[in-house]
Amino acid sequence: DTVEVILELEGREVQRQSVALPANGATGVVFEPFNLSQDFTRGAVRFSEADALAPDDVRYFVVSPGRTISVLVLDNGGRGAASSLYLRGALEISEENVFGVRVRTGGNLASADLDDVSVVVVNDRSVPAGNTAAALRSFVEEGGGLLVVTGERIRWPGELADLLPGGLTEPSDRSPSRVGRLGYLDYDHPVFEIFRGPRSGDFTGARFFRSRDVQGMGPEDGSVLARFDDGTVALAETRIGEGRVLLWTSTLDAFWNDLAQQPVFLPFIHQLVKYASGRNETVEAFTAGQVLDVSDATAMATAGLGEVTEALAGLDERVAFTPSGVATALPPGEGPHFLRLNERGIYDIRNPGASDMRPLSVAVNVDLAEADLAPLDVEEVVASIASRAEDEGSPRLESVSASRLRLEDQERRQSLWRFLLLVAFVFLGLETVVSNRISRAAVRRGSHAGA
Repeated sequence: DTVEVILELEGREVQRQSVALPANGATGVVFEPFNLSQDFTRGAVRFSEADALAPDDVRYFVVSPGRTISVLVLDNGGRGAASSLYLRGALEISEENVFGVRVRTGGNLASADLDDVSVVVVNDRSVPAGNTAAALRSFVEEGGGLLVVTGERIRWPGELADLLPGGLTEPSDRSPSRVGRLGYLDYDHPVFEIFRGPRSGDFTGARFFRSRDVQGMGPEDGSVLARFDDGTVALAETRIGEGRVLLWTSTLDAFWNDLAQQPVFLPFIHQLVKYASGRNETVEAFTAGQVLDVSDATAMATAGLGEVTEALAGLDERVAFTPSGVATALPPGEGPHFLRLNERGIYDIRNPGASDMRPLSVAVNVDLAEADLAPLDVEEVVASIASRAEDEGSPRLESVSASRLRLEDQERRQSLWRFLLLVAFVFLGLETVVSNRISRAAVRRGSHAGA
């Protein structure tokens, strides 16, 4: 069948597409690009005509203009522009201009120089002790990202030794006949996760002629994300305060390796810097039934809603309005402040005393799995419940069993009391019979004596 699909922004229809939708199938719809002028733009994609299952005929979303990740590259200046040429070029080629890059060569660094900076890249240069080292430490501890690239000219001050996952060895050369390769990548880590699938990126083609290693690194010091084929560390990570530190033991140019000339270089650099910045992908919509703690900065940032938490922190009074218009008060102060997303549609969070402030919005959709009308296999449902009970240690079953034992114990006690009560009645009956016989015998003896 041919159906019409409508794109709405802020309640207005902006585009409409006709698509062929096969029975029990799916098809993609591509709309023309559009500009976002404000945060928390509310939108929906819906069928022009509702079908028999109306709740899943519309998908709500909330999007905001992308925020630029500001990157400061501290260059060594020894090889001119060539030392950061590939790095800067990779960051400047990105969709929606995600990265804003500044290169600084030489000189000391003050804390004011790191204002509005998301990631600092120490690109194979010395880091002076004193004010520069103190500024870098404060920057990382407060949540900034640090990428350290260790080439020939890297000099790391002793007062920042704990910022790295381990000590750096001297450079190691590989023979022309036995170049180094990347032998291990942690595909479960966000930096390499996008390269997990087939034909998604091949690192084995990159040749490494020179590199360093990390020594004295224990499990508590950080984690290794990549190793060379000889087992030495290629990429390691550690956490300092609220920030992330990534250590690359070769260069990011074409001198110590040719990774910069491989197709994976550009997405690899993007992933490195995005991860170092701590920026999460924005969640456009949630599923009905989820619960948000809007005061938990860590949880909201993980959900891609860090800006929501920041905006809420500045409000004295906060009220959440459900799609049906029901108001829920979110008291000021520290949390938790739970918002239950039980309805599909757009939830608005606003300050009731500031009518000129744009509300913060969260989109909620129904779970598409609930639209599957195929009958369930009863045996599978029963097996699933039984399996879950076994896996969870059957706490509820244990409780039920305990209740049953208590009831059985009560019944046993009640049975005992019934038995004792019956014995008591029999004893009383016997006592009555015996006493009556004794009384009659006494009367007879008395009458004979009188005669």
